[in-house]
Amino acid sequence: MAKMWSSNEEFDFETAKDYASKLVLIGSAQKAGIFEALCEEKDNRKLIKRASNILKRGGMIAIEDMVRGRSPMAEMFAVNMLANTEDGNTYTEEQYREWLTDAGFQKIEIIDLAQKSNQLITAFWG
Repeated sequence: MAKMWSSNEEFDFETAKDYASKLVLIGSAQKAGIFEALCEEKDNRKLIKRASNILKRGGMIAIEDMVRGRSPMAEMFAVNMLANTEDGNTYTEEQYREWLTDAGFQKIEIIDLAQKSNQLITAFWG
């Protein structure tokens, strides 16, 4: 069974447990208002940890974002985030790897998306 939350709905991790045992997708704050936590480092860590709590062993997390050091737009977007949010930023590959590892994820990969300035960060839990 699958469920999508639109940007107009309140995302609830407790409800998500019924749906997201194999895959959790997280879009950048720029595109998915429901994931406004993709701003401050401590909130990113919390969001990734919460995702690990609903996945079954072998479940995948996939995060689309601009990774600083890989995306040509990440530095400019970071300046925009800092100017328009309290703690917004963009983050490095090393930071994503640390957050995911700390939450129990393995087999972390970062893929440059063709014809986009974003990256897809994937990892498996357990």
